[in-house]
Amino acid sequence: MTDPDEELRERIVTANQLFEEGEFAACYEAAHALLDQLTAEVIRYEAWRAQLFGLIGKSALQLSLSDEALAATREALHRVEALNDDALYPLLEGYRENLLTVLAAREPPEDLDDPSLPLSHRTIRRDIIRAQSLTDRFRFVRSIDVLEPLRDGLTPLTGGIGTSSSAEPDDVRVCYLPRVLGLLGLNWFLRGEPAQATDLTAAALELSRRLGDLTGVRVYQTNLTQMGRADARNGAPFGVSGAPEE
Repeated sequence: MTDPDEELRERIVTANQLFEEGEFAACYEAAHALLDQLTAEVIRYEAWRAQLFGLIGKSALQLSLSDEALAATREALHRVEALNDDALYPLLEGYRENLLTVLAAREPPEDLDDPSLPLSHRTIRRDIIRAQSLTDRFRFVRSIDVLEPLRDGLTPLTGGIGTSSSAEPDDVRVCYLPRVLGLLGLNWFLRGEPAQATDLTAAALELSRRLGDLTGVRVYQTNLTQMGRADARNGAPFGVSGAPEE
């Protein structure tokens, strides 16, 4: 006798495979069909339903159905959050990242670097990547110069944390701020300024806690521990604190 749960699992796996193979329309249809089937099922299928909304969101984005991509991704995010299950945190983190991607994709390209507009997702994402690249090439001062305007532009958004869903704050752009603070802290640490580095990394850790970002908590707690050990040895790791700036 066929196990109905196993059959559903296999169909979800197949839908995921369709997405990975670039068959976005087929994935979109398969996920919708499964979602319709699960709608009438009991609560134990709720995590699967959330995954299907997530698949629909990813597929819809690839098909340029940006309205449905946004709605489905938000539905997946909030359904996982409502289950309040730590084991599902990787899903929650993934859907929040997908939400940022969808919001960036929906922005008009001409909004990039428009000083008359608030910081766009596209600008924030591009500048974080640029700053990380500069850090990787030991250009710490230049990386700091890229990151500080982002910090200044995003910090006012922290006031809305706690007034809405922790998975999706009032202005979801605040979710980029721990990355900005953490990378700033790393740059200052590699520049040989442990006190400033520690303050920035501690701020990244605290903000990650407020946002429910468990990965950020783990990363920045580890960074703080390593900074403390290196400071006790009176030197930065990897011997790069004195690397020349170009």
